Amino acid sequence: MAVKKGKDPLPEILANVLLSVSKDRLQRAFQGIISGAYHVSVRQLDEKAYQGYVRNGSKSYYCQVKEDCTTCDCKDALYRRVACKHAAILCLWLTRPQVIKQPGRKKRSHLSLAWSRPDGFCESNSNSQNAG
Repeated sequence: MAVKKGKDPLPEILANVLLSVSKDRLQRAFQGIISGAYHVSVRQLDEKAYQGYVRNGSKSYYCQVKEDCTTCDCKDALYRRVACKHAAILCLWLTRPQVIKQPGRKKRSHLSLAWSRPDGFCESNSNSQNAG
């Protein structure tokens, strides 16, 4: 189906992928997202393509969702050649507001600087100001 000029193609792309995922895989994807079991990072390649990593514990899977195909490096996608739950998770994640990293936007860090003393202990900037 051709996408009309000016229309956002993302909803149609996501719907096509989600419709191709089996019910049990889609259910596992929903359960994983609801339980917080998955960490997802997404990047937009162009207006019709997204890529990202879906991580569950120590396992991480690379997925791409495009207008004409969906890929993942898990066994379901590679050997069984079916739409996997990782692709479904990526699509479901894309439906959430503001999940795509925008180029040029920097996040503020919650880290503070520290230095090591000769005795092996570390001091942060705030600790040294309070001590003096």
